[in-house]
Amino acid sequence: MLEALNAAREVGHDYESDLHVARLRELLDLAERNGVDTTGWVDPAALTTVPYQD
Repeated sequence: MLEALNAAREVGHDYESDLHVARLRELLDLAERNGVDTTGWVDPAALTTVPYQD
């Protein structure tokens, strides 16, 4: 999933990038709610979003 996120960012697909970030956040949240320590799984910088550009 990180590869797809990086690819979307490289070509400037902001909406697609945001979808990948949202899915990663959802998966991390689900893991944490089930007692899984997700520390270090995903670099926090990868979960940032950028404002849309015209």
